[in-house]
Amino acid sequence: MYSGYKNGQRTDGDGIKYPRSRPRSSRREPSHPRREFGVAMKPRAVEWLDLNRLNYVYLTAIREPKDNVLELVIEQAPASDFREDLEGLGMSPDDPVDIDQLLETYRIEFPNYVAYAIRDESFARNDTSEDYLGTLARLYRQSKFLDYVDSTSTGLRTNDRLQHYSLLCLEHVVEVVSMGKPNLTLLEPQ
Repeated sequence: MYSGYKNGQRTDGDGIKYPRSRPRSSRREPSHPRREFGVAMKPRAVEWLDLNRLNYVYLTAIREPKDNVLELVIEQAPASDFREDLEGLGMSPDDPVDIDQLLETYRIEFPNYVAYAIRDESFARNDTSEDYLGTLARLYRQSKFLDYVDSTSTGLRTNDRLQHYSLLCLEHVVEVVSMGKPNLTLLEPQ
């Protein structure tokens, strides 16, 4: 019989401990929820596939400031969001984690997007027939989303100008088909 939580873990009447799961609503709020996209930018050239060195990111903002321009803001997820994962490293989830000081935030601009989609990560499926580079930030050579955009548009792909970019965030999967490379900017920490 289920009896509740003890020391951060669910227990039953027989003393069996169940791992604590992080409820979807416990997601940390972004450190800059109202910051404008153009404020406090640090110029630094960043390539799309360079984002793969980050472990986890949150999508914290999305907007279309002009026609066919898509802007995203992503924020590196702090280690404290994954305290449960630290148990395997010999740490308790209740131990203080103090490595969140220098989290990175990026502004990503797609100046000529053709299509984009955002899905709940729980409903996204990895298709083994698709061909891509990267893990967190993917650049597809072949994908069903690219085929869909090609089949429902005016033949732009005949000149191989379309690129499919995908960003696997916590809570979201972002898919963008664009005619050019995105511009990535590292934002100054606040």
